[in-house]
Amino acid sequence: MADTQVCPYKPRRGCPCVFALACLPLKNDLPDKYIDNTIIRYSIKEVLPKDAERNLNSSLEQLQDKQMEKFSQIHTENYLDITDKLFAISRQHYYQRLVGKSVLDLGNGGISKDFLFGKKLAASLPRFITMDRSEAMLKRNGLSYEQVVGDARNIPMRDESVDYVVSNYLPHHFGMSTACPSTQSLENFFKETTRVSKNGLIISEMILPRPLEILQSIVLRLLRRMPTYVFSRHTLLEAVTNCHLQASEIREYRFTDFVKPFKLFPPIIDFPWLKVPAFIIPFRYVYFVVKKQSENTN
Repeated sequence: MADTQVCPYKPRRGCPCVFALACLPLKNDLPDKYIDNTIIRYSIKEVLPKDAERNLNSSLEQLQDKQMEKFSQIHTENYLDITDKLFAISRQHYYQRLVGKSVLDLGNGGISKDFLFGKKLAASLPRFITMDRSEAMLKRNGLSYEQVVGDARNIPMRDESVDYVVSNYLPHHFGMSTACPSTQSLENFFKETTRVSKNGLIISEMILPRPLEILQSIVLRLLRRMPTYVFSRHTLLEAVTNCHLQASEIREYRFTDFVKPFKLFPPIIDFPWLKVPAFIIPFRYVYFVVKKQSENTN
């Protein structure tokens, strides 16, 4: 066990969607506060300038939690095969560099490292840390990795704690409210993931074409909050640039690259009974690597 150190984290102010961590001692780069020897908890405090914005953000999180419960229910029957195909792309083009490296998986949701990386690569990892905002999602499959309950936009780990951070289909779960600038959560996410990793972030994410993202932003103004908010490739890469980071090895796929065009799927988590042919679903999938600009791209 490493020597105890004082957490260097300083709460940032600004976007009301970001939380401030209580300052806790660190052991093995993680806050030294354990529950059941596996789940790490930490105290959080919302940084919001107004009560109205605090209530808006709280209700957004409640909607997100309910939505994830629904998603876990429909995922196995509708999306398990697709998920495996999506992960196969990461294994083929991105994950081989992880052999023998320490990895933090953000938004893990209880997925095993064997399913994520394949058994051979998974067995080579000296350290695998999973992190999710929901303790229930981390525990749902009874796995016993190092598990952290926390927000990917505010990671409770010190600089360069792991070799790589991986993230699969997480940013659209940040949601969006009219109280927060459109790219602030994304920028915090990219800054934090590249801060805690030595070699950068490997990300895959669901995206929308730019015109549909603009239409979505109009709907947001009417609803004031959306528990799921899907960005475009343009917005994701713009956020990377705004953070003075670099994106490379970019690949993009259509939904119908993974399924037959006339197979029926529920495109909206809140309405699992609503199923449409796959060719109508506008979602696409983008993969890329994010590093500090001073680092060389492989």
